[in-house]
Amino acid sequence: MDSTVLVRANRLELLAAARTHAERAKLTVRTFLASPRALQPKIDMTATDTIPTTSPDAWTQQIEQLRARYKHVRPPILAALNILARNPDISADDAKARASLHGARITAASISAAQRLLARMDSPAVPAPAAAAPARLPLRMRVKEPALDATAMIQQVVTKLQQQGNVEAERLRTAIQRAIATLQTALGT
Repeated sequence: MDSTVLVRANRLELLAAARTHAERAKLTVRTFLASPRALQPKIDMTATDTIPTTSPDAWTQQIEQLRARYKHVRPPILAALNILARNPDISADDAKARASLHGARITAASISAAQRLLARMDSPAVPAPAAAAPARLPLRMRVKEPALDATAMIQQVVTKLQQQGNVEAERLRTAIQRAIATLQTALGT
């Protein structure tokens, strides 16, 4: 169905052009509020027209400055930082709405990270203390330990292993004796 658009005052009227007699009976007029842009005359551009170059807006410039300063920070955090730098007391929902106007999507985590960065930006840099030579403690004198005999050490290790082996053998011997006793009572002998 074809339609015709009429502009009257600040309203757009959509007239449906009917193709048949039956459709003419259903002909309706729809009225919409026209935007100011719809009421302006259209200007056709030709190939010779040039698009005026404008400098980037303040938002883009500030984002680029922040990106240069914080190279490893994600873009949503930079957007949140830009918003918080202008208005530190803004609510999270308002910050998200303002970021969406500029095409950025930020979250509460982005805002939190931006607040931490903003706190670092606001705090004055702590000057490093003068590089003075640290006072050295006097070295302790080593007490001479008695010379260890290699054979005595080997004998100690062997004795320890034998004791561990004896304990394990005794545990196994006890477990086998219990198993035999249980089998004898089960068989009734």
